[in-house]
Amino acid sequence: MDKETLKYYEKFKSYSLTELYEVERAINKEKYPDRYNYLLAEIESRLSKTDNILNPNHNIETQSSIIYQNYKTSNPVLNIDTFKNLYCDNTPIMTLRGIVYKSFLFIAILFYSAFISWQYIFNRIESSGVGFLSIVIMLINIYMVFTTILIKKYTYLTAPLYAFLQGLLIGCLSRYIEENHPGVVFQSIMITTSIFVILLIIYLFNLIPLNKYFRLGVVSSTISVVIIYLVTYLFHLSGLEFPYLHENDFWGICFCVYSIILAAFNFILDLDFIAHGIAQKAPKYMEWYSSFALTVTLIWLYLEILNLFSKFVKKDNGWV
Repeated sequence: MDKETLKYYEKFKSYSLTELYEVERAINKEKYPDRYNYLLAEIESRLSKTDNILNPNHNIETQSSIIYQNYKTSNPVLNIDTFKNLYCDNTPIMTLRGIVYKSFLFIAILFYSAFISWQYIFNRIESSGVGFLSIVIMLINIYMVFTTILIKKYTYLTAPLYAFLQGLLIGCLSRYIEENHPGVVFQSIMITTSIFVILLIIYLFNLIPLNKYFRLGVVSSTISVVIIYLVTYLFHLSGLEFPYLHENDFWGICFCVYSIILAAFNFILDLDFIAHGIAQKAPKYMEWYSSFALTVTLIWLYLEILNLFSKFVKKDNGWV
């Protein structure tokens, strides 16, 4: 056994069983076969000495997948394989500080492109042109999201472009709503910022227990909301309107509040999922990807808040 492998072997012995499973998912077994074999041996040794709550018929990889489910989130950008097989020796690893810096960079890009869209594009294009441009940007962004998910190493290129294009889209939408409901956009930005700070405090001080029941509730509820939105869209294409969902009555507002709460809880789950990736010592380029994932959820939160405030204004003005 060489000195480097021996060093990792001793390190494995100091890890908890859950941490060993995390390393098992992150390590590149083709590149480091000796370390991987010692890792499996240590896991099997631990399992033989403790009561294994998992199915004994499952192999090590299946058991680690089950353990990893404890960190699941409904963010489509983050999934069970996001940080899998990314371990690489002697390379820089991602840090919380790097993720924070890059997240603020994406937010700055969003604000800049939204300002351009708000100040220049919206005033120079007819309403039909704005609609067409929005559809084009949406299609490009869908392509950018899939490209980023499939090729994570190039997130430093795709994610800033996504943020810029999404800012253009949000700027047009916000300006359109502001034209009809003055003051709504500023209130939405302030509330989104406040919720963002509150969520960070909640996560840092562990004010909400992130157990499997909480995660299951958030993920299943989010999936149900996505299904409702898809069904509503199909109704709209066929010329029908989904009752209550887009109206300014009590139920329409309740659905908006429900969606905002879900978006906020998803942001907390995203933070926890990314913290798990930091613990796995994911490579440095995953800072870009993690920041991208947080930006996606933050945009969803802002849009839901903007929708809620516009409904409140309509209700106060007696608009139907």
